[in-house]
Amino acid sequence: MRSVEDAVPLARSLLGQSIPSVEELFEAVRAYAQLEFAADDDGFLLQYCAGSWNDPPVFEAGFTRQFDDDKGLLQIDLMYGYAVDAELKSLCGNGEWWFRGYGVPFDSWLSSARDHEIWEVLRTRSPTGFAVSQDRPGC
Repeated sequence: MRSVEDAVPLARSLLGQSIPSVEELFEAVRAYAQLEFAADDDGFLLQYCAGSWNDPPVFEAGFTRQFDDDKGLLQIDLMYGYAVDAELKSLCGNGEWWFRGYGVPFDSWLSSARDHEIWEVLRTRSPTGFAVSQDRPGC
C-alpha cells in the first residue's frame, strides 16, 4: 500500500502539466481511484463553488479525494479554476460522496458525476487554470 503522502505526486503524474480536458480529468480520476493508499477511509467528492478566499474570486470545480489516516483527514483537490460571472457565482454544491467499501461501484459513481449538470454549465467556458493541492482540515 502507498503512503497518503504520495497522493499528490501520483495525482500530478496522472494529470500532466497542462490543463486537462474534462474527459482527461475523468480518465485520470478513474486511474487515480485504482491506486490504493494506507488509510482507514478513502473517498471521492465532486464539488464546485465560487471561492471568496481567492483574490480575485475564482469558481472552482473538480474532485476531492479524502483519506482518513493516523494523522486525521487529508484532502487532495483536483480543481479547475474559472473566472466568476453571475451564473457561476450563484452555483455552489457537492455531488454525492463515494467511499471505498460502501457498496456502490466506483465506475457507477463516476458515471453519475460525469452526468452532473455542472459540466454542461462549464462546457462553453475555458478554465483559467487547473491545480492539484492538498489540505489537512483542522490541522
